[in-house]
Amino acid sequence: MSTNFFRKRKKTVVFAIAIFAGVALIGSTLIGAGLGGMGGFGTGGKQEQYQANLEAYEQEAEENPDDIESWLNLGGIQLHVGSEYLQQGDEASANEYFEQASESFDRALEIDEESIEALANKSFISMYLDDFESAKENIEKAYELEPDNPDVLRLYGELYLTTGEFDEAMEKWEEILELEDLSEQEREQYEDMIDEYKGLMEGLQFDDKDLDELEDPEELEKKEEEIIEDLDEDDDDIDEGEE
Repeated sequence: MSTNFFRKRKKTVVFAIAIFAGVALIGSTLIGAGLGGMGGFGTGGKQEQYQANLEAYEQEAEENPDDIESWLNLGGIQLHVGSEYLQQGDEASANEYFEQASESFDRALEIDEESIEALANKSFISMYLDDFESAKENIEKAYELEPDNPDVLRLYGELYLTTGEFDEAMEKWEEILELEDLSEQEREQYEDMIDEYKGLMEGLQFDDKDLDELEDPEELEKKEEEIIEDLDEDDDDIDEGEE
């Protein structure tokens, strides 16, 4: 029987996967940002800038409670800040902002229950918070509404990946390659992503005997650190190739 190593310590590794993939969060303020490019939260006044933006978006949502863009923008900045705290190792603060973002996307869905941005971001947050039932419910609805949306397909694959369903993850990502309106550059990027993941997954599926040898918590932590270091190196190589 094959077992998914990621299920051992999901929260750290799930976001390492997301960073490796260069996931572009789907909220209107998040498109193209990705988790990997948001370093330096505590330097250069960046934290103060985020706080100012948060206050501005909170005021906008308060003044325009029926405007979906206000809630999408607020949820987007809250998700950004939560991701920054997570990268700094402050999981408590990260969880707080992710939960706030989830509430903001809920408000957006009260206005338009078919908002792809809100559904997708809700799914992404639910994955991190270990609420896989909610994650699946939201991404399935987004997929039903826009089955040809590459961002939705990509996130759907991420969900399958975090639950150890590697074949299903690859199927969703390969659906992206079947889309007719992809540019050649986008197609190459997705092909590279799929190839990278296939190679990664081959090294991260263990049989029961292998897992028995990794029952020692120190050995598990060491293995996780090796995996994340490899992911970071691969992500740096991808970033350099895009420059």
